Amino acid sequence: MSGEKKQKLRRWTRDTVLFEIRALPNFSAKRNQRSFPSLYGAAIRHFGSWRNAVEASGINYELSLKRKAPGYWNRERVVQAIRILSEKSSVYVRKEHADLYSAGLRVFGGWKEAVEAAGFDYGTVRKIYRDQN
Repeated sequence: MSGEKKQKLRRWTRDTVLFEIRALPNFSAKRNQRSFPSLYGAAIRHFGSWRNAVEASGINYELSLKRKAPGYWNRERVVQAIRILSEKSSVYVRKEHADLYSAGLRVFGGWKEAVEAAGFDYGTVRKIYRDQN
């Protein structure tokens, strides 16, 4: 895909669209419409919407976005996202999923409390991460 601008014609299939979406560093519709217009257009043609294409590729669209709609984060969604990212450190979450980290602080009063609400022992999680690095 790095040659997107130089590329004349590409025959997009459902499988090639899914393959290329999985390789993207970001799943923002706006950003990919600008950066990869042919992929974006093929995704719309094959799946009806960018979101449908991203989800068909096995990615949770809502969790993949850096910015969520106001009111998106609630206790249940924070817990679900923490469980999905359970093997990541809080440093990773703070850098790569700042919206989740902020929501954990806001909804639970602290990241430790959010991690524990997701069913994990915060001390154990921290120790495992420290021991791996």
